[in-house]
Amino acid sequence: MTRRFLFTLVAFVFCVSCFAEELPSVPKLIKRMYDYRMAIENMRAEVTVTFPVDTRQPVKEKIKEYYYFAYDKGRVRCDRTLSTPTSPQSQFYQYLSTPDFYFSRHTSPETQEVNDGNSLFVNPPLERSVETFDLRRLGTDRTHFVMEEPFNYEALLENFYSPMWDNFNVSIDDVDGEKIYKISCRFKDSDFSSSFWLDPQKGYNLVRSESGSATLDQHISYVVTLGKFTAHKGDMWFPKETFYRYKMGDIISEEKIVVDSVEFDVQDETPFTFTGLDIPIGYRVDYHGKLQYWDGKELVDEIPFVLEPVSMKSRKMFWIVNGIIFAILALLILYRYVQLRQRGNN
Repeated sequence: MTRRFLFTLVAFVFCVSCFAEELPSVPKLIKRMYDYRMAIENMRAEVTVTFPVDTRQPVKEKIKEYYYFAYDKGRVRCDRTLSTPTSPQSQFYQYLSTPDFYFSRHTSPETQEVNDGNSLFVNPPLERSVETFDLRRLGTDRTHFVMEEPFNYEALLENFYSPMWDNFNVSIDDVDGEKIYKISCRFKDSDFSSSFWLDPQKGYNLVRSESGSATLDQHISYVVTLGKFTAHKGDMWFPKETFYRYKMGDIISEEKIVVDSVEFDVQDETPFTFTGLDIPIGYRVDYHGKLQYWDGKELVDEIPFVLEPVSMKSRKMFWIVNGIIFAILALLILYRYVQLRQRGNN
């Protein structure tokens, strides 16, 4: 009887272990999140960023940002416009990265064009550090500024699975009735620990992270509120709001990002072509080491003759200047005429 009971118990445990769900590793979880975000082919978004350097300062800075992104087989296109209350005139950033060439342009109120004025292209990129402002990375790390780094799996994995961390553990938490994955780890030779929560029902997106150290009196929290947005390939889960809070002693810093609107699958027939970049006619192009010029349709070897249309403001100024000149000439002629009449009378 005892043998039969033990045999039944062993068989039961074996069956349970066979059918029990094996928890995925940290790299597999991050890869699922990365693949979900990489499914985004193009998007347009309006974002508001609010942050103080220190919450002890009463003034909070608000940045209004507008993005257009397009992605395809290693090619990335971004148009970014931003303005702040202290600088209401918009600044415009644009970049296009392909295996053949890299394009970058920055227009601000202080300067018409960066990149020495009229040279917009450089040779095909090999190794470079550029500001890419990849919005696909929003909500995958703790701050807004991380979007200024290229979005790739290796960089994303390092946020959660760095060699500087150990004691990794994956478990399942019940949060508001939903089963989500929790990743816990600890910084080597330190009491600094971190926990991350990923929601498998919502694209394995990060929904919360908590980090801190009792020794340093330090605590970092990051909360991501996800929203369901319509896309041609089905509904897409994407951050509606992120809130970051850093506390160390009496110092507290916060940053809040609100995605006011986002649109996926935005159709643009020329996002990766010269024509789609709206390059001014006559601009110099350093393409594959050869200096050429853009004539509005293609690259040419000679500088194209450009007859720029005169704006209404320029026309008005033209007539004002000419009117002043004619008035001065009329006065001079009248003055000369009066002088001649006086001499004739004498």
